[in-house]
Amino acid sequence: MNKLNQNLQLTIALTILTLLSIGCSNQNQSIEDKNKAIISNMIEEAINNQNFELFDEILSPDYIRYSQSMPPGLEEIKGIETYKGFIKDHFKAFPNYKEEIVQMIAENNKVFIITKGTAKNTGPIGEMLPTNKELTIMNFGLFELENGKIVNMWVSWDNLAMQRQLGLSPS
Repeated sequence: MNKLNQNLQLTIALTILTLLSIGCSNQNQSIEDKNKAIISNMIEEAINNQNFELFDEILSPDYIRYSQSMPPGLEEIKGIETYKGFIKDHFKAFPNYKEEIVQMIAENNKVFIITKGTAKNTGPIGEMLPTNKELTIMNFGLFELENGKIVNMWVSWDNLAMQRQLGLSPS
């Protein structure tokens, strides 16, 4: 009977451990799914629908956007209001800009995306006059999230391809 009791206790312990490990892996998955949903919402609502107030909800107050594709002085954009101003300026140059998520991968608190951006340049880009040309560009972004907010974003794209499409660089 003692052997039967030991086997029963071992079976119960293994069952509890299995259930705990399943619960932990599901919790990890739900964090990744939640983070992917935040990034999808940012692209669809804040960018494509130009709902810039959404940035107040999804960006951390300490938010930083990094991009070596930007001109000097804009490689790091710090803070929600500064980022919203940058995005609003982007839409002055490309009012019909839309992004489509091509690929999204999440691991723990990071989400990587590849997007395809399309637009027509009908407004000035800094001191450059509008070209009235269509643009299709692939963007790459890595997001770091904490407590349901985007803390850091690293983005890159092919500036030469963009300049060629806009007629700003020789083909």
